[in-house]
Amino acid sequence: MTAPSTKPRSVLAVVMGAPAQVWILIVGVFVNRVGSFFSTFATLFLVDRGFTAAELPLVLVAIGAAGMAGSLGGGWLADRVGHRGSLVASMTGSAASLALLAVAPDTALVVVGVCLVGFFGQSYVPAASALLVRNSDPVDRVPIFAFFRLALNVGAALGPLIAGLVATRSYTALFLIDAATCALCGLVILIGLRGRGTAAEPVAAEPEPGDPAVPVRGHRGVVLLCLLLFVVASIYAQHMSTMPLQLSEAGSPASFYGLLLALNGFLVIIGELPISSVTRKLPWRVPVVAGVALMSAGLVVAGLGKVAILVVPAFIVFTIGEMVFAPVANAAVAELSPPGATGRYQGMLATCQSLGFTLGPALGTAVYALSPSGLWWGIAVVTVVVCAGILMIWKVWK
Repeated sequence: MTAPSTKPRSVLAVVMGAPAQVWILIVGVFVNRVGSFFSTFATLFLVDRGFTAAELPLVLVAIGAAGMAGSLGGGWLADRVGHRGSLVASMTGSAASLALLAVAPDTALVVVGVCLVGFFGQSYVPAASALLVRNSDPVDRVPIFAFFRLALNVGAALGPLIAGLVATRSYTALFLIDAATCALCGLVILIGLRGRGTAAEPVAAEPEPGDPAVPVRGHRGVVLLCLLLFVVASIYAQHMSTMPLQLSEAGSPASFYGLLLALNGFLVIIGELPISSVTRKLPWRVPVVAGVALMSAGLVVAGLGKVAILVVPAFIVFTIGEMVFAPVANAAVAELSPPGATGRYQGMLATCQSLGFTLGPALGTAVYALSPSGLWWGIAVVTVVVCAGILMIWKVWK
């Protein structure tokens, strides 16, 4: 009798053979993302409803804070009531808050509506990530997360095309369509995941103090990793904040920056899943450290280089780094998470990343105002520290 092969399946085999729970989630989230218009038009909508330039930053900060609270709350709920219940609650809440926003008669209700949209719009992420973790073998998690990100990215690329046509006619119609896609996603999950093993994970018993059978890593390791990934998100956010400032001051037209973003999106869509066939075979520290280093190196060279002949290849390196580490980050947090706490720690990761995307541009532009070159060299130094920290976590965990 021949022994079963231990060779990992191909990425295509992993995707095509993914459990029904994974496919149902990805189909539902893709539908939702295609109709997700709020983040694209939030600022324009608020201006249209009479908010001043002084009021806008306050409302946008409130939306960001609500999103971070949603990530934490969604993770907690996923570990308490299960992935299906948390996802359905998130999509139902999103649909209701978008419908409220579409018909809100005054500014007070608009503020309430946008904060609720921010909260529920992020609360699904931990449950979705935890569901992917629970329904995939450790060796398959990286391509599964890459597949999930592919659905998100393709949906995000299609959504604005539809939104641009609808927004010229009515924000009410825009948000009602958004609400309908959230409701449809919730319905797909409610029906499709019924009885498919999406209950909450059993919570591990609390260890006795000093129990030598319990590694020191546990909670501290995953918390430290999430904090380091907050710094990574802050660095990543520079390509959407200080990078366009640098290019503009160097004389590049806005269309050049737009082409860079389009190139980034195109490469991620076609390249991330194939790259996961390599990164899945490596200990998570390798793709995370290598990806973060490549991403930062591309950003630094693009920022210091300024001219197109340097910026374009540097931006490609930046994108390769993103594709290498991004799908592995969730898998790494899942590997470090204690049993029964997957949702909470995926929520912590989502919160830290959201905080990085929120604070990163503000910190980056403040440093850039003092010294543009100092920002890029500072990113290089911080990246070395972050990579060393990730390797330290791996060593302690191992």
